[in-house]
Amino acid sequence: MTTAIESFERSDTDGFLSQWASGLSGGLERTRAGIKENGGVFRFAALFEGNRRVKAKQVDTKFGPAWVLHEDEADLIERRGKIFLPFGSKSRVHKNLGLRQGFELAPAWACLGSEGPLVFEMIFRTGCKWGSDATEVS
Repeated sequence: MTTAIESFERSDTDGFLSQWASGLSGGLERTRAGIKENGGVFRFAALFEGNRRVKAKQVDTKFGPAWVLHEDEADLIERRGKIFLPFGSKSRVHKNLGLRQGFELAPAWACLGSEGPLVFEMIFRTGCKWGSDATEVS
């Protein structure tokens, strides 16, 4: 039986690309199987005020990941002075507002994404982007 390493070492350019694509596809299918085995959910970061899930979603900005507050969070938006909050569990801003970043299980799926020549796995929410269908985990 030929191992993947032996096969890779014997490959020409076309073989290399086939093995690269096969590896990506295999990894993606393993991730999807894991999500299915976990009841169709995956662990995502979430923002909480006490035991209440804050209506916020994670976004990517030119400065890195951040939280954006839903318009229903008028009190937090007013106290913060804007709709954006920093992302991270050790945020001074979170602490001053009485918030904490934790984790939740939410409906999810996976696909391949790309940025320039880089190809990678993306796991994303399939339910409510604001987390209304998620369950907090410790």
